[in-house]
Amino acid sequence: MQTLPAPTFVGAGESALIDRAMDVMWLSSVADDVAGYRILRSAIITGTYELVGESINPEYTDRLLTRGQNYCYIVQAYDANGLLSSNSDPSCAALSLLKAYLPIVLKMK
Repeated sequence: MQTLPAPTFVGAGESALIDRAMDVMWLSSVADDVAGYRILRSAIITGTYELVGESINPEYTDRLLTRGQNYCYIVQAYDANGLLSSNSDPSCAALSLLKAYLPIVLKMK
């Protein structure tokens, strides 16, 4: 039976361009017949992963996420016949909380 190699996962991190989004990146598959990639997410590294999107490029931006929450991702390659690779290694990251800077208020005597 034919199998596809799992994508080599590079990582996930907070998007510099889109608020409340995580950029997920991996290396292109070495297989010639890869038609695209499935991106799956879980709240914990050992959790149940759910499909959040697909991409034909080795990158994906997951949007409308919650700040301070942890997100873990795995990637699968697929071919035109729907054959899936095994999962990539997982990568986890969290969106940072916003910092609020308050002005100094001086009491007048």
